[in-house]
Amino acid sequence: MKITRRQLRHIIKEYTMSPGARDELDRRGSGASDDVLEKIYAMTYFAEYYTALMNAIRNSGMMPPDALLEALGGHDEVEMEYSTILVKNARKYVGADGVLKVDDAFPEHEALTTEAKAEAKALMDPYNGDVYEALETLSRYATQETPVGMGGLQAITDLGGAVSREMTAMGPELMATLQDPEVQAALDSYGQ
Repeated sequence: MKITRRQLRHIIKEYTMSPGARDELDRRGSGASDDVLEKIYAMTYFAEYYTALMNAIRNSGMMPPDALLEALGGHDEVEMEYSTILVKNARKYVGADGVLKVDDAFPEHEALTTEAKAEAKALMDPYNGDVYEALETLSRYATQETPVGMGGLQAITDLGGAVSREMTAMGPELMATLQDPEVQAALDSYGQ
């Protein structure tokens, strides 16, 4: 393998950078501004938490009432917007094989994905978890804030995505649904 002079200069420059400057270069893999990165990371945390939560509900054997399923019904739209926005903001990281290298574009992506999935899994643990808290957390991450910053739906909107009626149901409607006696009975039976 041959290295060009330009590549060699780049390697030397990167090697001689101060650790803080090198960290800044790594953090800005996509070249996105801090504002855009915050939105992408907030959207990532929300979408990954939502997916893990929905998978736990589907795999639990619990038969959620229609009211709860309706309040959680925006999952497919969130996944579509999430994927579209990631691709749009990381185009230069599509390899020759056509595969998007998201973790190259957004260095914190993998860590946030892992953290969000672990949080949802812990809250949905049928023995030690709290399904109510898991659903309340989803509502908060959707409409208020994620551990990364802004709420997931606001991040999707700010990044040019569309937020459907089903997606907005995760806010106040989900919280109201949790007060429904039929929903409470189904959730109380979770893990038993």
